[in-house]
Amino acid sequence: MVKLHLGAHIDGFAAITAETVVVGATRESPVTGRRADALRAAWTAAEVAMRLVRVGNKNWQITEAVGKVAAAWNCKPVEGTFLFAWGRGGGELMGILIGFAGNF
Repeated sequence: MVKLHLGAHIDGFAAITAETVVVGATRESPVTGRRADALRAAWTAAEVAMRLVRVGNKNWQITEAVGKVAAAWNCKPVEGTFLFAWGRGGGELMGILIGFAGNF
């Protein structure tokens, strides 16, 4: 498995993207078993988290939702995950979401 992260500053704003590629996997020979469960859990948890990050929602709501998604795939989230919100130019920290400090 290879994780690619790319980022750039465009007009003072950060633009970041990432992609996970499973080396050797093809349509004819897909990833299966626990590896497939872990990949699907990570993708689904990221989708849920992105939809829950909005004004008025609390960090614990996101943490709880991601924990439930991971449990549905019989996986555990990585502890000590941080999400940062930066302003234009990246110089000012606007907020921090800290999640997964406990055991799931």
